[in-house]
Amino acid sequence: MPAWRMHTRRPFFIFVLAALFIYTFDNLVIRNPSLQHQPGSDWVLSAAVMIDFIVIVPLLFYWLVARRQSKTVLTAAAPLAKVMPWAALGAVIAWLSLHNRMQVSLWTVELILLPVEALFIGWELRSAISVYRKLRKQQQTESGQPLPEALAAVLGPGKLKAYIRHDVSVLYYLLGSWKAVVPKSRPGEQVFTYHRTTGLFVTFALLTKVLLFEAVVVHLFVRMWSETLAWIATFGTVWLIALIWADCRRSALEPVRLTGSSVKIRHGLRLQADVPYSLIASVQTGIELKPSKQQRRDSAEPMLGTANVCIVLREPFIVEGLLFQPRQVTFIYLTLDEPEAFAGACSNLNQIQ
Repeated sequence: MPAWRMHTRRPFFIFVLAALFIYTFDNLVIRNPSLQHQPGSDWVLSAAVMIDFIVIVPLLFYWLVARRQSKTVLTAAAPLAKVMPWAALGAVIAWLSLHNRMQVSLWTVELILLPVEALFIGWELRSAISVYRKLRKQQQTESGQPLPEALAAVLGPGKLKAYIRHDVSVLYYLLGSWKAVVPKSRPGEQVFTYHRTTGLFVTFALLTKVLLFEAVVVHLFVRMWSETLAWIATFGTVWLIALIWADCRRSALEPVRLTGSSVKIRHGLRLQADVPYSLIASVQTGIELKPSKQQRRDSAEPMLGTANVCIVLREPFIVEGLLFQPRQVTFIYLTLDEPEAFAGACSNLNQIQ
């Protein structure tokens, strides 16, 4: 059994059970009629729930899971960064669980936790400044290297750092890339786009229209139960729209390139990999290519659009999929503007290699 399964699956399962027990027990306690009418019970119960959800549960995650992972598969990320997502989730659950009159006393408890939040914000700012200084020192972005690759060189591997790279890349392509131009191809490189004739922009525009309409309907519907939950759903839709158009912008700036040694696959923010020619067994083309149910687990797809190119690999290879998370695949499906030309160029280069 792999090390990750042996060392982390059972502790993570225990943590999930313990967290569910704490969440359920606290929700039952704060709804106990005999406690709700006690003098000063609102503040005490709010404090207890906040401490359990924002402090105790994240500490359990660190003790049972993160502390063990630091010896196995996780990189040397700060322990605070590993537990803070659980603290944020606990704060949301606590806010939704408490009654309206108890949410007023929630702000008093929040003041107690301000030092912890200030430390986390300070750590984020320090990390951002450190990454910026490294990027500026190495002059990676000025040499024409795309931002995600520059961040990968500075931050290094790791699932948590992949999330950070993805979020920073979304902000860059959405807000800071509109003055950028498509980098010129180097001598010997061949460029293949995937946004000109595939209807990518039209698909994104229609999807955005549907999401905006759905966001209004869902917001008005959920608002009948909880205004806070309605705004959370709306912000989630806004983030999804931002992700779509950041992906669209990268699709226009970074096409698929055939270099001297590998195929540099950049399919928006959904798929990226540098596949050596020696690993390519064949390149298939067709009007509509879809992986079978058996192949889907071993395949990487761009998710949007109909695939017209399938790269069959000789052995499993690790690519970065959605949210820049690594996946081991044997088949790579692409949607390109010129699939036949791409397949012919790959075959010629593969024969030369």
